[in-house]
Amino acid sequence: MNNKIALTISPKDRLYGEYKHLCDNKIKNPNRIIFNDDSEIIVRALNRCSNEYVVYPESDDTGRLHYHGLITLNNKTNWTRTTLPKLKTLGFICAKTKVNDGWSEYCTKNWNYTKTVLELEEPIVYRKLKRGHRPSTRKYIEINQMAKKNIFDYLY
Repeated sequence: MNNKIALTISPKDRLYGEYKHLCDNKIKNPNRIIFNDDSEIIVRALNRCSNEYVVYPESDDTGRLHYHGLITLNNKTNWTRTTLPKLKTLGFICAKTKVNDGWSEYCTKNWNYTKTVLELEEPIVYRKLKRGHRPSTRKYIEINQMAKKNIFDYLY
């Protein structure tokens, strides 16, 4: 079983929809608030089916946020029954099992611009530690450096 999934999440443009009040109130960075809401949904959904994933937010020229990432599935049943329906509440989902080297470049193509706009330090990165094990200082450093690595360095 191929347990690697290339994921794209394309929510509808919400700056002029459900989050319009943020623009009306002249909030400095409304996309940051949208990102925080989205990342909470993404993390909760992906934690149901995966122990390892990295998801990069991307802001296009119009300011619309969408996400690209790579997931290592450990529970395919949870992926189809709970994770996909939860992610679909955000918008269009494209999940592919054929992942090539170009996917890493595609996920990170706009990362420098997006992290500046959203004032982020790292993408949504998760690597679960074994239950009962206390992470060492080395593990904390490793987790913090994951965002600086190439997607394929992180998961392979």
